[in-house]
Amino acid sequence: MNSSRRVTSRSVVLVALMLAALAMPLTATAQADQPCEAFPETTLEICGLFLSYWETNGGLPVFGLPLTAEFSELSADTLTPHDVQYYERERFEHHPENDGTPYAILLGRLGVNVLDAGGIEWMTLPKADSTDPHYTAATGQAIAPEFWAYWSGHGLDLGDAGVSFRESLALFGYPVTPAQVETNPDGDTVLTQWFERARFELHGDEVLLGRLSAEVNDDEGHLSIRVQAEMDAILRKNFDAYELPTGAFVSVTAEGLGEWVGNLGVADPATGAVYTDQTHHRIASVTKTFNGTLVLQLVEQGLVDLDTTVDMWFEGVTYGDRITVRMLLNMSSGIANYTENDDFWHQHLADPERIWTPEELLAYGFGAPPLFEPGARYYYSNTNYIMLGLIIEAVTGQDVRSLMQERIFNPLGLTHTSFPADDDTSLPEPYAVGITRNVFTGELFDATNWNPTLGGAAGQIISTQADMRVWARVVAMGELLSPEMQAERLTVVPANPDLDIDVGYGLGIERIFGWLGHGGHTDGYNTIVSYRPDLQAAIVVFLNSDTFPYDVQPPATQIFLDIALLLNREYPLPPASN
Repeated sequence: MNSSRRVTSRSVVLVALMLAALAMPLTATAQADQPCEAFPETTLEICGLFLSYWETNGGLPVFGLPLTAEFSELSADTLTPHDVQYYERERFEHHPENDGTPYAILLGRLGVNVLDAGGIEWMTLPKADSTDPHYTAATGQAIAPEFWAYWSGHGLDLGDAGVSFRESLALFGYPVTPAQVETNPDGDTVLTQWFERARFELHGDEVLLGRLSAEVNDDEGHLSIRVQAEMDAILRKNFDAYELPTGAFVSVTAEGLGEWVGNLGVADPATGAVYTDQTHHRIASVTKTFNGTLVLQLVEQGLVDLDTTVDMWFEGVTYGDRITVRMLLNMSSGIANYTENDDFWHQHLADPERIWTPEELLAYGFGAPPLFEPGARYYYSNTNYIMLGLIIEAVTGQDVRSLMQERIFNPLGLTHTSFPADDDTSLPEPYAVGITRNVFTGELFDATNWNPTLGGAAGQIISTQADMRVWARVVAMGELLSPEMQAERLTVVPANPDLDIDVGYGLGIERIFGWLGHGGHTDGYNTIVSYRPDLQAAIVVFLNSDTFPYDVQPPATQIFLDIALLLNREYPLPPASN
């Protein structure tokens, strides 16, 4: 295997992001020749197969008004995408594999979804007496006598005479709780029983169905249950697909919308400890956002000029009299990436405790032919940021480590973020154990305490989820820079100018479909930290393994992309940001 894939080139990642997004339908729309019915109450319409199903199986009294357009959603039950539409009381899912049968449209298990979201462990609730006439062995519950007539008297139209048991089951599902008095979201205290797809409520002598779909779609002041369930599905699907051997810790925080956290697997396989907000983790190339911020602060002080050429500090660089500081920052220098050199990886893997000097790393980058003429296009190169670290030290007379502490970590109160000394291979406790795979032999190793100087000023920082959520906002909003300098920072070089799509690299920051931040990948650790300014939302992804195949997109990147596009679907970008 080509060891250039040992640390995935972010130029490849950004192109992969574009191609993945182009192939991913954000919404599913009805065909032009399909019949539709409009509902002015919600300014939405129902079309095609969904309309036929809605009308045939009870329409407004059973399902209610449409609450969403038709769109593609990753199912929390099957972990596969389906075209869906939500109504006040149900979710329709189109299963094309069943077209031509009564099961082309299936109903969502919204009762279970709402209970799960409320932390109700319905599978462990007390069971019914198996001699009850309406007992169901599948769940160990019995349909309450107050609800039996309604349950058995209503069902989907599957062509049976009358209303059969299977037709009722298809509409409501099995009971999953005992009947008990509960207070519903409208404040009514009523006898209630939950089913897989419904909530029955007894109002006087009348059975009414809870508006479960309206409840899962409610996003007033919080992320809706529906969106949180889809984010859960995204994390579980990717965790399984990449066969991650350790843990995945993902957080989404949005001003006015609260927080979602997904936490799978373990931070420490030996102890079984899971990730927390205070678990220390190597953030790899997210370090570049700190490095870039320092450079831009020095530009504002007049100590560095973005258009100064690098031959002022370095000898023997091809095109050194044409490559500028700006080109180092925005990855348009054309200087080769030292982490794509086979010999470098052989040397590193032969002695992972070796302390690398910046000059040794630069030798690999400078020794390879330029990739293109300066400024011609984008290509991700860690060599650029090793150079920037040395430039920072040359113009200030201080080391990058102390400058980051003094200018960034301390002012922001990032007390769990550090740039370790070159001979310090430890992480502060608690920490995530990082598992890596040798690209040449396939062997798995605990890389937690491998020396981090292979990343240096391009990737040596350690941090936590809590600190990274703060940093995501600060770097995206330019809180340590002037507005003018932040505008410079956000002027991006397109990752692929042939594609009219919002993916590019600025001055130490990536822009991906309106999200601003950076990803990182080093031995045993995979990270994404990103922020959408208009939504005031941060996504932080921590994975403590890099055992995935190197010819695929890193899992942290895929998880981030899936969640970012989901949030963009739910909360469209302002026109100026598209």
